[in-house]
Amino acid sequence: STYDVFLSDPVRSQYSQKSPPSLTIEELNERLKSEKLKPEERRELATEFHKRSALAFACVLFALIGVGLGTTTNRRNAKSGGMVLCVGLIILYYVLYVVCEGASRKGQLPPYIAMWAADALFTIAAAWSLRRAWN
Repeated sequence: STYDVFLSDPVRSQYSQKSPPSLTIEELNERLKSEKLKPEERRELATEFHKRSALAFACVLFALIGVGLGTTTNRRNAKSGGMVLCVGLIILYYVLYVVCEGASRKGQLPPYIAMWAADALFTIAAAWSLRRAWN
């Protein structure tokens, strides 16, 4: 028919190939186990795999940092300073995260190190923030 030109079966077309961000964790694991992967594809899939876990863990880190910064005794002086510090930390995390993700995608750093580097630094910040609040 005349509509066959416009409609294509996604199962038979190459458009059915999913990009790494659209894969589930199980699909990422399956593809990473494949021995046919090129090094670039393996790096891309590993970056996406570690990216998901690292971003989820970052939420916990920001909550811990927020608890540490939010529990101050002198609220009047600390309110605006804490807000500025939090926005600065978020921007710093994002810049560090994007730089590390780029290094991972280019092959300059292994994906597991690159995607967890910002979280490692912010774990130290969270520990410092909580320690300061408890003392």
